[in-house]
Amino acid sequence: MTMKKNFTTGMLSGICGILVVLLIMGTTTAETTTKFEFHDLGDTRGIIFDKTTGEMEYKEIRTEPLPNPLENISGTISVSSNFTDGVFYVKNSDW
Repeated sequence: MTMKKNFTTGMLSGICGILVVLLIMGTTTAETTTKFEFHDLGDTRGIIFDKTTGEMEYKEIRTEPLPNPLENISGTISVSSNFTDGVFYVKNSDW
């Protein structure tokens, strides 16, 4: 008798627990996606893309373009390899 009562109580507790979890999950709203997407072109402009209508719009986002990081690289880079161990060596003349 106690075995049947414990089993019934356990099953009811499990079903109620699952129902509570499903109820909580069903009442929360999913995350809303953003309507706009922004892409920086790196100069003075940026693109604003409207995901719902598909419209694209260019906007001025800064007065001067971003500095090019490749302009500051100077020197000579030499690459050598040793085919016996399969390793490539890179050396900059400034190192």
